[in-house]
Amino acid sequence: VPFPARHLFDMKKYFAASSAHSVWRKSPFTQMITSRGCPCKCTFCALGNHWGARQRMRSAENVLAEIDLLVEKYGVRELHFEDDNLTSDKERAMRIFRGLEERKYDLAWNVPSGMAAYTLDDEILERMAASGCYSVSLAIESGNQEVIHKLMNKPVNLKKIPGLVRRIRELGMDARGFFILGYPDETRENIRETVDFARGIELDWAYFFIASPLPNTVMWRTCVEKKYIRPEDFDPVRSFHKSIIRTPEFDPEYLAGVREEAIVDVNFRNNANLRKHNIDKAIESFKDVVAKYPHFDFANFYLGEAYLKKGERSLAAESYRNTLKANPGHAEAKKRLEELEGRA
Repeated sequence: VPFPARHLFDMKKYFAASSAHSVWRKSPFTQMITSRGCPCKCTFCALGNHWGARQRMRSAENVLAEIDLLVEKYGVRELHFEDDNLTSDKERAMRIFRGLEERKYDLAWNVPSGMAAYTLDDEILERMAASGCYSVSLAIESGNQEVIHKLMNKPVNLKKIPGLVRRIRELGMDARGFFILGYPDETRENIRETVDFARGIELDWAYFFIASPLPNTVMWRTCVEKKYIRPEDFDPVRSFHKSIIRTPEFDPEYLAGVREEAIVDVNFRNNANLRKHNIDKAIESFKDVVAKYPHFDFANFYLGEAYLKKGERSLAAESYRNTLKANPGHAEAKKRLEELEGRA
């Protein structure tokens, strides 16, 4: 299979117009796909229906040849691997990472769609960091082992996750996590366990998604058979953020509230970098949210908290003022501002 026909595009315009669907550090960046499919059989996943029953992989040598082209002809400085399971074949992945090291391109890279935690160990994490990986998103999904195994059929061992997160941090990479809320047949207690687990493992950032049954998956069939969904309600865009599932345990309104509170609680109020690890990382994360959503009072407030913790009093006061612009009734921001201005 030939490489993508990039010569048919004005790549300068392509790079200028590109938008990452996750974090990015260097420009220009571009996407790569080194394999199709995934060997796992998660009940919520439609990959098997789309790509077939097995994962098809390009050789490490073929992948590195494309990377050579991207760097030498187009000046690419960052790669986003869009594979569904980049590291399922450890030997192949290690050859790719060692090849990147040997080339000394100083490329940055990450895997925006997440990485399979069961494939990661100290050896592969070390090679990832040495070859330019700066952010690892772990596809964890739930904080309850029974939900993961019996409902999701996903090969994740929760006991392994805290150690992985610590090692990722030690190697200088960001540790991020993906979580699903509102899986059919989980309980409200299971959902709380997921939020508690996400909070406790000290991630740099946690992403919470509403369970979305995709047509022709095991999850879809379960929801239809148990009358948890009406198939006509499915929306391929909105359903990842707004539930269509109704069970005896929860409804869409409940899940929307839980998701919103989880985002504030884990990523802001109990942000691991704000409370313990790296205040500059916390500031960077909060600034990114504020830039995209300036009307979020909580994002402005916790940016102020981070600045205050760092000793940047004028920047903290500005953030508290922005909090009050977004929400004039925000009592904590008002109190902080009064204290900073000597009016308390």
